Amino acid sequence: MKKDILIKRQNDSTYLSDLVLMHQEIFKDTELYGKLIYFDRAFSNYFRSVLINEEHYVYGIFAENKIQGFIHLRKLNNVLFLNNIFLNEYIRGNGIGTYVLNKVLNMSFVSENNFKQVSLDVLESNFLAKRWYQKIGLSQQFIEAWYYVKKSIPQINTHLKLIYDDNHFKSIFLNNVKIATVINESCIIIHNFEALDFLSELPFILKAKENCVKKDVQFSKFDSSIRMTGDISTVLKNTNNASI
Repeated sequence: MKKDILIKRQNDSTYLSDLVLMHQEIFKDTELYGKLIYFDRAFSNYFRSVLINEEHYVYGIFAENKIQGFIHLRKLNNVLFLNNIFLNEYIRGNGIGTYVLNKVLNMSFVSENNFKQVSLDVLESNFLAKRWYQKIGLSQQFIEAWYYVKKSIPQINTHLKLIYDDNHFKSIFLNNVKIATVINESCIIIHNFEALDFLSELPFILKAKENCVKKDVQFSKFDSSIRMTGDISTVLKNTNNASI
């Protein structure tokens, strides 16, 4: 199967609809399904701009002339950050994911940009992925928890405005500063506790350090994101044998 795999950089919208659906499939059977920007109607146009951004590296994974997966990395400071990797069931297993990661990390853009480390976030509930990343040489750096949050007594704040941001995501702004994102009328991801004073029946979601505490705010943890990091040289060494 590996010899039939084609890895090709995506810099146009040819497979945009497939890539959007694959982003959503990653979170199937998790509490975050339907609650991230990947599920918002604005994501398609946003990701169109990602495909032509020189600091993002999106590669389609093809088999039998069909796109069967993708890998998306981006420059984050001086680190190569793995945003997402996805394989359809048709090509999943038999070391294909390891093979793909090895091939991409061996590409010229890695050395040309002098990337030395690769990082990623993996859900704590995704035991298989976490174990795989450990096997290829990544180690845990820190953990951020996902919470449902609710203010005990919301205060009406007339300075909060519901408008669209530059990427056309419906957002909550306070004094021209974005403090939350509304995901498809299903939930609100907050970036600042001030957003909890926005009157809405939608659930509020926060990603923050574990054991986050704030007076008058109720926290209910439902998952965690684990930041993992490793040297690219170590990952390449460990993935040379794509049976992992």
